[in-house]
Amino acid sequence: MNTASRMESTSLPGRIQVSQATLDLLCDAQPSRWEPTGGVEVKGGWPTTTSLAPAPCALCTEGN
Repeated sequence: MNTASRMESTSLPGRIQVSQATLDLLCDAQPSRWEPTGGVEVKGGWPTTTSLAPAPCALCTEGN
């Protein structure tokens, strides 16, 4: 299973889950808005730290 599929399948409906590396690149001025998820196990059995985007996420609701 690839990383993107694992991230999507372990996320909450309508939410965007990102890795810590992605969160670091976003340079969010309010990092406390992101909800830690406890991480997921990705390809090779390696755990990775993940967070959920603040709700409601404009990317999730755009066009609805």
